[in-house]
Amino acid sequence: MVFKVPHHYEIMVDILFIRDLAMKAGKMIETGFSKSIPYDKKESYADLVTEVDKAVESYICQEILASFPSHKIIAEEGYSGNAELTCSPTWIIDPIDGTSNFVSRFPFVCVSIAYYVNKEPEVAVVYNPILKWMFHAIRNQGAFLNDKQICTSSLQVFLINLFSDLSQALVLTDWGGDRNPSVLDIKSSNIRQIISKVRGVRTMGSAALHMCQIAAGNGDIFFEFGIHCWDYAAAVLIVREAGGYCCNFDGKPVDLMARNVICAGTPELANALISLIQPVGYARD
Repeated sequence: MVFKVPHHYEIMVDILFIRDLAMKAGKMIETGFSKSIPYDKKESYADLVTEVDKAVESYICQEILASFPSHKIIAEEGYSGNAELTCSPTWIIDPIDGTSNFVSRFPFVCVSIAYYVNKEPEVAVVYNPILKWMFHAIRNQGAFLNDKQICTSSLQVFLINLFSDLSQALVLTDWGGDRNPSVLDIKSSNIRQIISKVRGVRTMGSAALHMCQIAAGNGDIFFEFGIHCWDYAAAVLIVREAGGYCCNFDGKPVDLMARNVICAGTPELANALISLIQPVGYARD
């Protein structure tokens, strides 16, 4: 399937090209997953990077630039220096979302690739090579898991909206790698507030896959503070195309550089959770 980049960008981008990138990157991740992989620490002892992260990112970026040399790239490990997100065609890449899981051989890991034009997502792929989950979406053409169309959970959304409570909601979140005590205090307080109102809270260590679970109807709400654009740039489109809703904690449309996100089946669900939570202030990316 080929889609035409809108407005004045006349470059044709093939979803099969992007899926092939994700599959080949996935093979690199799968090979590393079976081994004991050394790692380095970045901003904290809970924020890790491996040589596999770097190799996957380098491979994806080189393949993109070979086909689209004028395109910009934003990637987690900073391949050749990250571009700013502008209206220009821009790829946003997380080579391994869930590196800590990867190091521990916990199978909730994925490669995330998103293509943006005019600061809006046009195509997205999130691939978990361990569990063989291939999520993809194209703007205005739906969201898919292994080529089967997916949608957010309509039954839970109906019940939650009807009774104006969250008692049947399954909430997904992540602690992130920030171990600042004051930040952890706020996040812990938020979890206490939420868990007293909802059916359950799950945290599995990958924002992209958490959001894809919302898109597939396997959870009701996802939120995270301290998140970076590469963590969820692809998943935003997948959630939207599955019929879901994404915003920042000020209720405004998603600003990828704002360091926070909430996604749910409907705006009402998102707002119900926002009312329970104290925001964690992070400087913009």
